[in-house]
Amino acid sequence: MSPGRFLENTQEADPALIANYSEGCRSRVPAFLEQHYSFKKVWELQKNHILHDLWKLALNSLWAIPYLGLKKGAEYIDKAGWSTLLYWMEYLPTGFKTYVPDYFEKQIAAELFQVQNERDVKISIVRKELKKYAVGRTIVANFSTSITTLILGKIFFDRGNIDIFGLVSGIGGYMARDRAASDFIFGKDLGRAFYSVVTPEVSWIDLFLASVVFFLFLSFVAGVFSTLYFPLRKKLGLEEKKLHRMIKEIEHHLLLESYSRKG
Repeated sequence: MSPGRFLENTQEADPALIANYSEGCRSRVPAFLEQHYSFKKVWELQKNHILHDLWKLALNSLWAIPYLGLKKGAEYIDKAGWSTLLYWMEYLPTGFKTYVPDYFEKQIAAELFQVQNERDVKISIVRKELKKYAVGRTIVANFSTSITTLILGKIFFDRGNIDIFGLVSGIGGYMARDRAASDFIFGKDLGRAFYSVVTPEVSWIDLFLASVVFFLFLSFVAGVFSTLYFPLRKKLGLEEKKLHRMIKEIEHHLLLESYSRKG
């Protein structure tokens, strides 16, 4: 029986077969990490698809903080006895799917769990674990990108509190001051000194250009995070622990299903 068929027909599997399958998955983890999680490998994947994914990475990062806020709010309300919002959160996307994470999800299914095609993944317990894996990875990576961007904005603009709109406003203000200084009657250097005290009017063009600059900067930060995410997790041992937890969850599910059918 192939691994894909094994996962579909757990009634045919006894605990010994499940244990053998799970141990086989565990034994493949070290080689799998070495083959796929190097910086060189991820960089090659990212480099070939970065132009297609760059705008998605930026939008995913913008969506990360609102999504996480909604999710935490839904979990809090669920504890109070109203689970409808948490249920609907399952259908709320965490962002656009990009190439590199999608590649890893497919490789985990095919090589680690030996589920060889899309149909098998959709009808197996592996699908549920891959979805949890994808959601967790997306939230962490995108939230980290957003927070890093805001921290850099706070450093550059020296403000106590700064959000996305405040960051765009800060960039727009800088552009307005630079433009006003360039037109200053006594020269740009004196203009900079003058407009560091007197705040020039920020036009809609300044805000538009600031939004473009912010989006490009966010795309750059998101691209860096996306490239470093998997190699860094491998280096810290986090990805190995995550994969072993996935295997344990799948093994546990298979055993419960096997015992329930026998009962």
